[in-house]
Amino acid sequence: MRTIKGRLMAGLPVALVLGIGNALLVAALTSGGVAQTPLKTAHGTIHTAPADFAVNAFIVTILLVSVAGLALGALHARNPETGVKVWRLLGVVFLIACGVVPTVLGLAPRESALLINALHLFAGIPALLLLPDRLIERAEASS
Repeated sequence: MRTIKGRLMAGLPVALVLGIGNALLVAALTSGGVAQTPLKTAHGTIHTAPADFAVNAFIVTILLVSVAGLALGALHARNPETGVKVWRLLGVVFLIACGVVPTVLGLAPRESALLINALHLFAGIPALLLLPDRLIERAEASS
């Protein structure tokens, strides 16, 4: 289970479930009029189509959860005792940074910053809780 392919395959079910969940959350929030998808460009603010935003949320969630799984596998392989703790701490720092930085620096309009924060929390917290158990159980089962 120390191979990159093995780590990716072990975390894939979690990544897919979170990706589908994020896409459904975007679809529900944007189609219900609760949230908008504005995007700042050099020429002003434009609105992204909700379907495009949902597909992007699905793809980016799978990508980020997969990268997180690879990082977790590497940290756990280096130090099995503290690898998961360090990974979870880094995950919390990542979630806080992704939530605060765009809002404080004005990189995203307020509506999209709130939506992005909701998506990060919706995928990030379950990933921090579920991914270590899934990857470590698979690694120990294959040993």
